[in-house]
Amino acid sequence: MGHETHGVGEDSLVAHGAGDVVAVGDFEVSLIHTPGHTPGSQCLLVNGRLISGDTLFLDGCGRTDLPGSDPQEMYRTLTSVSRRSSDDTTLFPGHLYSADPSAPMGDVASTTAHWSGERRAVARHVAR
Repeated sequence: MGHETHGVGEDSLVAHGAGDVVAVGDFEVSLIHTPGHTPGSQCLLVNGRLISGDTLFLDGCGRTDLPGSDPQEMYRTLTSVSRRSSDDTTLFPGHLYSADPSAPMGDVASTTAHWSGERRAVARHVAR
């Protein structure tokens, strides 16, 4: 049985994979698979802006104690995102858990626990 769609025929839908770049009007959107919080977590990179959903926050990362989450995958995701993002990439998380709605990745990396303490905590958890 096919997926239920509303207002759009299934023949109009296109599947995409991690690393694909999708044109949305004049914008190119890079799709970044970021498992850890959930197996299918995604981030979107658009014109130097990283929209991170529940994967990454200004002061931490998504939980990994939920069904389907995986601390090892989250560690790999955080490592990958930190390597592929420049310091001036602006992070827009999916929740407003901090005073500011966004911040440059350079600031996030230098001031938040997930790049230092959180990585050590994840590494300790994974080593068990």
